[in-house]
Amino acid sequence: MGLSGQTHTSIRTTLPGTTDKTIKNGGMFFFDPVFVRVYFLKKRFQPLLEFGVGYARAKMPLGDVLHGAQVRAGLGFDAWVSSQVTIGFTTVYRMIALNMPKDGITPAHWEVGHALQGALQLGLHW
Repeated sequence: MGLSGQTHTSIRTTLPGTTDKTIKNGGMFFFDPVFVRVYFLKKRFQPLLEFGVGYARAKMPLGDVLHGAQVRAGLGFDAWVSSQVTIGFTTVYRMIALNMPKDGITPAHWEVGHALQGALQLGLHW
């Protein structure tokens, strides 16, 4: 299981006649209830591939919240620091499908987007 997120979609606004700038950030949240990792070596350094599916939520800078699904695939490694601790890095690609609500002009539909994340990981094993 995994949880992750990232900043997504920023808007910068300036009030006319002033130099005051406001930046509003949106964000993506990913919940991966199921993903599988395949390791290639049983040594101190372990290259890996991972695949999974899950839930995606986009919070837009102006307050809208969109929900949908996502599929992930990753490539990385784990390195054993001790008998119970690993550190690792994985590059994760996500294909995200968000349910866009009806807005009065277009009917409700699904929008598909893509994301690429770099993830540093600390693993505790017992």
